[in-house]
Amino acid sequence: CVAGALRMDYVRVLQRFVPADARDDYGKDFLDVQKNVYHLAESIHPSAWRERGLAAALEETIGKALREVGIPYSCETPGRQGLRFLNEALQAAIYRMACEAAVTISTSPACIGIHLTVRKGRLNGIPWVVLRLDGMLDESQVAYGILQAKERQRLAPKLGTSAKTDSELQLLARLFQGNARFRAIPTGIRFTALLSDTASRSSNRNHVIENVRLWAN
Repeated sequence: CVAGALRMDYVRVLQRFVPADARDDYGKDFLDVQKNVYHLAESIHPSAWRERGLAAALEETIGKALREVGIPYSCETPGRQGLRFLNEALQAAIYRMACEAAVTISTSPACIGIHLTVRKGRLNGIPWVVLRLDGMLDESQVAYGILQAKERQRLAPKLGTSAKTDSELQLLARLFQGNARFRAIPTGIRFTALLSDTASRSSNRNHVIENVRLWAN
């Protein structure tokens, strides 16, 4: 919508102030503006999410971005409808956290793959979601990662991340009565976030988090 409005304004300006024989050059410049607007929109709310739901964005949008920079990716989510019934703010937090964690893990030149898992459930009437990203690290592949360094630097703009720190991700999780952290595992590094649906009833919310925390680890 924004790109369309910009185009209408741009055409009016061209017709009013630019000679007809020079409009083609200006038109080519505007195509770059349209592409930038499109990429910005995709990074914030990807078309896969709009058309097929959050599960599609987690699987397709993040997967495509990672594979384009040479990092294998796999994804386990509830059924296509499984995440649609969560409130929009929680869906947005899940997607943003997944993007931020994927970019952070990919910065290691030893990263040889990322696996994302989403689990959801309900306890005491309150829905909760666990998001987990496992980054597989192999020190013998560091040379390949260094060769791909420039490509991997393009991952953050593609996914619209802002290089959030651990503490910032924890603060985001706390907005949903949860927690988030990175930790080392035998195969590499793991990011885990536990979030509850704050649009649901607030009673017993702390009890929910305490009961699920050990499973989330």
